[in-house]
Amino acid sequence: MKYRLKNVDCAVCASKIETELKKLDKFKNASVDSALNTLTIDSTDLQLVEKIIHKVEPDVKIEKLDRKINPLSADKAKTRKEIVRILLVLALFIIGMIFRKELLSTEFRWAEYLLFISAYLISGWGVIFKAVKNALQGRVFDENFLMTVATIGAILIRELPEAVAVMWFYNVGEFVEGLAVNRSRNSIRSLLEVMPDFANILIDGKLISKSPEDVSIGEKIIIKPGEKIPLDGIILEGSSLVDTYPLTGESIPSTFETDGEVLAGM
Repeated sequence: MKYRLKNVDCAVCASKIETELKKLDKFKNASVDSALNTLTIDSTDLQLVEKIIHKVEPDVKIEKLDRKINPLSADKAKTRKEIVRILLVLALFIIGMIFRKELLSTEFRWAEYLLFISAYLISGWGVIFKAVKNALQGRVFDENFLMTVATIGAILIRELPEAVAVMWFYNVGEFVEGLAVNRSRNSIRSLLEVMPDFANILIDGKLISKSPEDVSIGEKIIIKPGEKIPLDGIILEGSSLVDTYPLTGESIPSTFETDGEVLAGM
């Protein structure tokens, strides 16, 4: 069975999940694809799988794989929220720096603390929460913990702008990295989506539909007009115009004849 994993942000996280699952003999064949955020495992017990995953990655959620649902559609709303948060913190930081003298002139510098601490919490609350959560689970020295210690240290020595700036730059870096990763995943998914779900195999004069993963080397595949090619192969008989745009970007169909090589997804 194949499932989709949500909130897996890096290859290291995927590797930890796979390693933890393989500790049980019944999950020895578990495989996590960090590029597509998918889990392949011989089990339908999602509660048990989730329980094991949460030991190493508490924020990860598992759901059934549905090719009709765009897994990145929800990311658009998340991206917009992140942009708003980044711009809000930047606006507060700029206002604080412009009116720094006025803020410092208030009693006990309360205005400075009010403005910069608000910006700091908006920007860094998620980081602080992860740092505390991971520390309670025994994973102390990660990037969240180090960022929290560094910025709180800056606040304690009354360098509030530095604390906000460090946390803001960290969040911007994480945001840009997330965009790049999601774009790569989307590109890989787009390529995989051109793959058909079945292959028509000719066995003893009869056509039998199989999953492309179940087709053995040497079996004969029948490609009907309008169908996509499920697997790489060599044309044994016939000729046709083939749309190679999904793979090559060429808009004009190419002619393939007997003994010609074709690729999956054409």
